[in-house]
Amino acid sequence: MILPVALQRIISWRPGGLARGTLLVSLGMGVRTGIQALVFLGIARILQTESYGAFCAVLALAGATGSLSGMGASMLIIRDTSRDPSLFPKTWGSYLLAWSLTTPILFGLFTLMAVTCLPSAIPLSAIVAIGLAEIALVPLSAASGQAFQAFGRMKDFSRLLTFPVAFRLAGVMLLIPVSYVSGDSERLLIWSVLYFVAAACAAGYAFRQVMRHLGAPQYPAWRSIPATMREGFPFAVGGAALRVYADIDKTMISSMISLEVTGFYSAGYRMMDMAAIPIMALVETSVPGFFRKGGEGKTAGLRYLCRILPVPLLYAVTAGALLHLGADTIPLLLGESYVGAIDSLRWLAWLPLFCTPRYFLQTVLGTTGHQAPAVALISLGAISNVALNLWMIPLWGWRGSVIATYLAEAVMTFGMWAVMAQGRPSQEAHEEG
Repeated sequence: MILPVALQRIISWRPGGLARGTLLVSLGMGVRTGIQALVFLGIARILQTESYGAFCAVLALAGATGSLSGMGASMLIIRDTSRDPSLFPKTWGSYLLAWSLTTPILFGLFTLMAVTCLPSAIPLSAIVAIGLAEIALVPLSAASGQAFQAFGRMKDFSRLLTFPVAFRLAGVMLLIPVSYVSGDSERLLIWSVLYFVAAACAAGYAFRQVMRHLGAPQYPAWRSIPATMREGFPFAVGGAALRVYADIDKTMISSMISLEVTGFYSAGYRMMDMAAIPIMALVETSVPGFFRKGGEGKTAGLRYLCRILPVPLLYAVTAGALLHLGADTIPLLLGESYVGAIDSLRWLAWLPLFCTPRYFLQTVLGTTGHQAPAVALISLGAISNVALNLWMIPLWGWRGSVIATYLAEAVMTFGMWAVMAQGRPSQEAHEEG
């Protein structure tokens, strides 16, 4: 009797909202990953290791700076709209004002850091083009996608994830014929300009979609923007700390070793990132649900986490094994100059497994009103990563950077587990009461 009943349950099973949303986002991210793979293969081959390393070094610094754009107001769109859809016009207008205020300041800060920290061989024009794309345009595209995410419209969200990389692929196609009549430095500059144009097209399309399908923003008074920024600040700092943690090693390797090593290290890192796409799809899809559960307290968020976590952990183990076994194919895909990426990918292959618990713990803390400890731990992880890189890169090169990443990840994960464990009994008693 047990077997027929179990079989009947399997046959009659239908995916719930989270499963459908994850599937839609995974499909969108899958298409995006396929296009990203083509962009990655094209750019890595055209630019070669040194120029590709220069591009990644600038991109890392610009991305970390750009994550502060809007000072976290885009996350308030998800938080407030997922709980009360009528608040969307106000939250969208508040984000746009915060974005317009912070972008010029952040771009000036980025330019100063880039000129000071990056190798002088990187053209200033390339720095400016990539900086404008990452600090002004990419955050606007991302916030537009988050607007659809807040309404649970994952199909639209998935589409907006795909368009930026589609425009970049068009840029690669334009770059291919130019590469035959230009040198390495010229190719880097041309690609940087094309990257900016692609980001502008994607941001314009995404903004138009929000205006067309979700409605116009309701702009609040300027005097309310500081309060919005204060409320979103923990999200912004957390996002910036994560970008520093994930990407600053490329900038540091470019300064402390060479652009060539940065190139093959970044190639291995990029392949690892693409393998983690389904995990990030589940995280993105579950954010509105975590916000809704967050209204019930940390314990409800933890139960929701325990329901979700086993599947991405199993996927991370499988992906790590496949990355480790398939690393030898890199020179066939990118060229012999990227042979160093074989070892870097094998060292990085298990990072998604280390990161997955932290992704979800961070989401639980951020959506249950515990942003402060989450941000503190993420910031501690970023600072630890930078400090360990400063110590380990001179000793062990790029391998030291990988070790630093694993150690910083462990610091954040164990810290978040400790925060989740702390206060659980009292919270449960409060909820039961």
